[in-house]
Amino acid sequence: MDSKEKYSIRRNTEIRYMWHRILIGAKNISHSKVLLLLLGVTFSIAVGIYNHFRNLLQEFGELIPVFNAFLTFNFAFVTIVFLLVFCLLYGTPLCANRVKESLLKAGITNYAGEAPVLISKRQDKKFPGITIWEFAPCGIPMKVWEDKKEYIEAAMNVLIADMQWSKDGKYFYLYTAPTQTAFPEKIEWTQEYLSNESFVIILGKSLLGMAMVDLTKIPHILIGGSTGSGKSVLLRLILMQAVEKGAIVHIADFKGGVDFSHVWHEKCDMCFDLEKLSNMLRTLLEVLQERKYLFAKLGCPNLDEYNRLTGEQLARHIVACDEVAEFLDKTGLTKEDKAAIDSIVSQLSTIARLGRAFGIHLILATQRPDANLIPGQIRNNLDGRICGRADNVLSQIILDSTAAADQIPKDSRGRFLTYDGTLFQAFWFEEKNWH
Repeated sequence: MDSKEKYSIRRNTEIRYMWHRILIGAKNISHSKVLLLLLGVTFSIAVGIYNHFRNLLQEFGELIPVFNAFLTFNFAFVTIVFLLVFCLLYGTPLCANRVKESLLKAGITNYAGEAPVLISKRQDKKFPGITIWEFAPCGIPMKVWEDKKEYIEAAMNVLIADMQWSKDGKYFYLYTAPTQTAFPEKIEWTQEYLSNESFVIILGKSLLGMAMVDLTKIPHILIGGSTGSGKSVLLRLILMQAVEKGAIVHIADFKGGVDFSHVWHEKCDMCFDLEKLSNMLRTLLEVLQERKYLFAKLGCPNLDEYNRLTGEQLARHIVACDEVAEFLDKTGLTKEDKAAIDSIVSQLSTIARLGRAFGIHLILATQRPDANLIPGQIRNNLDGRICGRADNVLSQIILDSTAAADQIPKDSRGRFLTYDGTLFQAFWFEEKNWH
């Protein structure tokens, strides 16, 4: 494609969206009583001026028909042009050209050199501090927007809270906040934040409200973060809510439980060695098989539906570990211990594949940037990915991208990025206040 063809494509796009904006402007005007009244008054004045000039033409005798036709044609022409320009101006966001220049600077263009066209800009009704930018993407895919996120933020002087396609796939939405919008360094947890929904776990606050994860939809979670990132506090926050919601929580801690205060020992099932962990997982697999039989007998697809139909309250089970290297790392182990770990990996893999429907979940955390630490058969089923402050390697392991390393400040604590790109500040949970 040569430069002439690219220019032709850009020109056609500009003309197409000029008419699109005229239609938007006309639609918006039709819904505004003030503007309709203004147009009515303006048209009445114009008609008055037109009639005045028609009366003046009476002095021209035989030339009256010629001048009358000329006057009528020009009046109609000027009226149509005025209406088109008025609709175009009202249908074009004031910052359209500035935003276009910003996107060009950020490198958001297609092969023909076209930047996305801003269709509208409005405040989010649900989140007043958020601005919604609606774009015609001009064939630019989501990945380009995601890869260039930091450049877009710098060029437009905003913080991007979310990116979405419209339902019909024709338009692209940016949800942004002002750059001065800062995450608080610490948000204290209170029980008022506990969700009433079945198994929705509250994580923290994002620019778009509460950050949360629904374990009925995202059954397993992998949390990553370097030392001091707040990973352990987030894990405890999740497990505390699970206990409050009636789940049976099993915690693997090969340090003898010293990292967990007495309240966890009272409320949870603690595993301190490979043998007990293996026995616990074997018991959970028996629970899984039993529930598989019960659910199939009644034709129930999941735990919530079974409990609803039978009136029973079968509890969810959650297997958690603050550092998976404690029981998955085979370095320096005996042959027998390696075989025991292989057995545990097999058990965890089964839970990761089948646990969702039967209410058995995995929540694993790590700070080690080792791609081989968590076997693929487990890792591939951990759909809920959350990463705190991390280097490129750990971010890549957790999120399959360097997004956490790029977007989370190196001195932050409690700041996390989820699998769907949501940046949030996790709640600070003080277990001493939990009884």
